[in-house]
Amino acid sequence: MDLKGKKLLILGGTTLVGHIIEAAKAMGVYTICTDYILNAPAKAFADKSYDVSVLDEDAIYELAIREDVDGVFTGYADIVLGPCARVCQRLNLPFYATVEQLQATMNKINFKANCRKHGINAATDVPFELFSDPKQYDKIQFPIIVKPADSYSNRGITVVHRAAELEQAIKYAIDTSPTRQYLVEEYIYGDDIYMYYTVQNGYLSLSAMADRLSSDSQYGKAPLPIVYFFPSKYTQLCLTTLVPKLQAMISDLEIKNGSFFVQGFVVENQIVVFEMGFRLSGSAGYLVIKHASGVDQVSMHVRYALTGEYTGWDLRELDNPDFSTPHCSIVVVLSAGLISKIEGINEIKNLPNVFNLVQLLHVGDRVESTGTLKQQFAKIYLSAENTSALKDDIRFIRDTLKITDEMGQSMILDLFDPDSMVFQ
Repeated sequence: MDLKGKKLLILGGTTLVGHIIEAAKAMGVYTICTDYILNAPAKAFADKSYDVSVLDEDAIYELAIREDVDGVFTGYADIVLGPCARVCQRLNLPFYATVEQLQATMNKINFKANCRKHGINAATDVPFELFSDPKQYDKIQFPIIVKPADSYSNRGITVVHRAAELEQAIKYAIDTSPTRQYLVEEYIYGDDIYMYYTVQNGYLSLSAMADRLSSDSQYGKAPLPIVYFFPSKYTQLCLTTLVPKLQAMISDLEIKNGSFFVQGFVVENQIVVFEMGFRLSGSAGYLVIKHASGVDQVSMHVRYALTGEYTGWDLRELDNPDFSTPHCSIVVVLSAGLISKIEGINEIKNLPNVFNLVQLLHVGDRVESTGTLKQQFAKIYLSAENTSALKDDIRFIRDTLKITDEMGQSMILDLFDPDSMVFQ
């Protein structure tokens, strides 16, 4: 179906939302972006923009009516998904997920319950009687993880190393949760994995899978990812042991179309999951998928929002997580401070094997040591013919990128060292 001239209202104005606008405009769609932040970066790319809050459902509904839009869409932020789904329902416009499906998958308590219902290994909870009674704290095997049930981007998460830290960690998680729900889980020791899925007419496809490494250099805070390697050395394990069970789960939830990511670990050759995001991932794995297989999740979402058809690519024929060449995403994480100077970014962009670079922070931005994804400066996406060439490019990035504060001190908290591990 020709989408030229159709109007799409996009909720949110972050840098990554620019990818949605770019995909829509490539199909001839007129784009309208709204965000209460006046200078939200994505607004500069849209055909028209507003300052209406994405959480004000009545105002969004009225804006959609006034602009006579053909679709409403959002991505990346959990908190915006519910409002978008409800607005679409009021307007009788397609949205890939119902409110009930979002609650069943994105609330970590509900997600883990659905996993266990379908035989999927989920992160182990610390028994309530242990963490609810200070007299029982000595029975807890530290470290443990305390997290909100319904937050995102690492918000509200604490790695608790000692009993004295537990009460404050629980309070932090409750205060961060919109519903004041939280989980206390055993700390998982294993290989970190990140899976990207696409659903088309009820068929579940593993589109990509990465082995992930994170930085744990900030005591008590959730580890922050610093690199994703594709394809994962556990791809076949996932295809044979996890995908069939996830297919049963999404069928049970009547999920027909859309994309989602699942985070987990491999422990003793078994996959243990702990979180699902029924949305476009903030890690922008769709860039890697498009580069490796040609399947464009973002364009499929745009088409669905405007037509109710999740088409453009046949997943059964084209989707393949076992990429023919190695890919990786380097995440540059900063420590606290005011960004005063950035050097080397253009040289990195010009590397032949760099197929995309998403810069999130700029000179003049202040970084807080929050342990959240707000500490991410940029994501750099690479692909090479072999791992040796990939490692050479990563070394160049490490040697070239300089980010300093007002005192001239480096703000780079952690940057992956390709010589620190063996590529699989």
